[in-house]
Amino acid sequence: MKKRGIFFGILGGLILLVIVLIAMLPAIVSSDMIRPHVLQMDNQRIPGQLQIEAWSLQWFGKIQIKGIVYDDRQNNLRASIADLNTGSGLFDLISRSDNLGIVEVIEPHVVYFVPPQTKPSASKDGGPAPQPPPAEPPEDRRAEIPAIFGQLKIVNGSITAVALDGEETVVAQNLKVDLSAPGPGDPLTYQFDANSGDGS
Repeated sequence: MKKRGIFFGILGGLILLVIVLIAMLPAIVSSDMIRPHVLQMDNQRIPGQLQIEAWSLQWFGKIQIKGIVYDDRQNNLRASIADLNTGSGLFDLISRSDNLGIVEVIEPHVVYFVPPQTKPSASKDGGPAPQPPPAEPPEDRRAEIPAIFGQLKIVNGSITAVALDGEETVVAQNLKVDLSAPGPGDPLTYQFDANSGDGS
């Protein structure tokens, strides 16, 4: 009888420990000690380099991510986001994976580095180089895009193009987007506002 009580005591302690670890998991993942390891694993799976200054994850509260920088010079792209906030916690995002709730993107800045233009090489006789045979059309492998609902808000965004000499051209600034997809059967609505590089 005594051994049985010890067994159930240990089992209850283990169950309690698991519950506490699950409850504390968002805080653990959000810690400064764990974040670099999470980013390292992500960067091994994606092109370019992703850096995040800080994030705060919660099961039932809001998710906040600060200082997002994605740099992919190989594909001539650099993007940054000052703040990314969600109105839903991890529990809602997992249990309702098709509904993101409200997602707010603050100060997204996209920089496109204009690649150099390559001139066609001339052949030995001075004429234009022979063109390679046309490539075969790629196999049609269209994947079905899952339906995702929610509301996306973009505040104070910008798009910039950078030439080879380093000259920057602002393509769009003060970019604001409000995109709403309430649910299946409901119409998609959006509002878009931006200024050109000259402020018009």
